[in-house]
Amino acid sequence: MEVWEASVRATHHFVKEEKIQLLKSLIEEHKYFEQPGIFCIRNNAGDITGFAGVSGNSLDMLFLHPSVIGIGVGGALMRHAIDHYKVTKVEVNEQNQQALGFYQHFGFSITGYSETDSNGEPFPLLYLERQPLEINRIGISGLDELISICQRSYYETFFEAFGDAEAYQNFTRELFNRARLLAELSNPAVIFYLASYNGQTAGYLKLCLDEMKTEIDSIYVLGTYQKLGIGKALIAHALGVAKNRASTELILRVWDQNQQAICFYERQGFVRSSEIRYQVMGDPQVDILMRLAIL
Repeated sequence: MEVWEASVRATHHFVKEEKIQLLKSLIEEHKYFEQPGIFCIRNNAGDITGFAGVSGNSLDMLFLHPSVIGIGVGGALMRHAIDHYKVTKVEVNEQNQQALGFYQHFGFSITGYSETDSNGEPFPLLYLERQPLEINRIGISGLDELISICQRSYYETFFEAFGDAEAYQNFTRELFNRARLLAELSNPAVIFYLASYNGQTAGYLKLCLDEMKTEIDSIYVLGTYQKLGIGKALIAHALGVAKNRASTELILRVWDQNQQAICFYERQGFVRSSEIRYQVMGDPQVDILMRLAIL
């Protein structure tokens, strides 16, 4: 109750004091915080810093103590609600623009409107729904879409490392050559998957298949869609493909300067195996080979 009250006072400035006191009495009377489907985050001292509640596929509540707003507590609660409870719906007061932006960041879109809240009070409500993440295999008909996501994701990741726009254009022109990608799409040992988030292309996965192992040749998520669990979902999809093929391991290689990616793969269970040295446009580069054993 302390977290709820502090959160409401900090974020619901449109709610007057007498309304807060009335809501407190209703919460206590109906024992709302004793309902199933409520989970929380505690700090190192054991104090609750935020909590959320779900029923079915709807998020009924999410409140944070003001001291932890903006440091990832809300995001952790939201990810738990999405990953474990498969939440796809939420309601938010129209005046609470901070909360609206938070939910939109997680892929929720406005689908409805009410001039009053669930108690008939004059607090307009927005109804939001989240389209689930979709991962689908790309066929030859998706060649143009594949070229587009390859170019966009590679640009975001590596353009600054080139330091020469012309050199970058020459290199990527060959790397994402139409005939080359068409040949790969026609190769049964190469599979591309497209990740769509809320109906928009967010990233892609390229797998190369061998007899005993499955290799993640490429995995990219556009910057706009990062920190939403898409990369983790693509890794899980790759692992599923590898298990279905009875592969003994899932492998990948990552540029040694991409520390963010390396840390991400290590969190998914990959371990460093060896280094691969090569050149790009005459410049020496190093990739780290990483492996995930399949039990």
